[in-house]
Amino acid sequence: MMHSLVSRSALLTAFLLAGSALAQGAVIKDNHLKFNGKSYFRAGSESVELGSYGEKKTPIAKANYLEVQGHVARPKLEVRTATIVDIDFKQSTEKDFKANVLAGAVGGSVDTAYKRLDKGELKLVKFEVELVDMKKALNDSPVVRDNLDKYGGDARVCHQIFVVLEASIATKISSSTSLAAAATNGNLTVTAKGKTKDEKDTTVTLSKGTTFAYLLAKMDWDKKNGDKVVEKLTDDQFSMN
Repeated sequence: MMHSLVSRSALLTAFLLAGSALAQGAVIKDNHLKFNGKSYFRAGSESVELGSYGEKKTPIAKANYLEVQGHVARPKLEVRTATIVDIDFKQSTEKDFKANVLAGAVGGSVDTAYKRLDKGELKLVKFEVELVDMKKALNDSPVVRDNLDKYGGDARVCHQIFVVLEASIATKISSSTSLAAAATNGNLTVTAKGKTKDEKDTTVTLSKGTTFAYLLAKMDWDKKNGDKVVEKLTDDQFSMN
């Protein structure tokens, strides 16, 4: 009986520790961002948007990055989720935060953004196009699909990005149950519908230069009716390999 109680206690402790680990905030390094068990790219983020595609480059002794060759048509992108992500400031330094960042990626001065994030005035928000939706967008885009096929094993597409937003805007976007993506003036915009008829919609523009970190997906191909189509997309995380 004692063994059973000890085992249950140990299991409960392990469960709580695991939950705590998952609940930890994002850890920011100079060339990547770690969150919820995944590693996101930071190098070259100023050129990457949701739907950017091209070749993953792996330079010796430098961080891997996406060499952007083009972009999936914005009207084809479906953005279903926007999530506020806390930052683990104990494991993230201001120096690492400032590396590989343009002012546009942090909604203002890079020098003050870190402090405003620490105070809660700014929030880090993750936008995502689910893999099944990105797969459909690629298969509905023959030119993009053909280009990716030519890039071979290095072909990648961006399906998740982190951006920095004002806290009030981040809260409205992330709490919305109805997000609508659209192409506006050549950029991807995401609009959260107001919860009441008196509450205005909230729109953010995810333009080039606003991405703080990003995640890539690689393709598995299949042949149908003589054409190559994307059969499956799989996350491809940051690494130095």
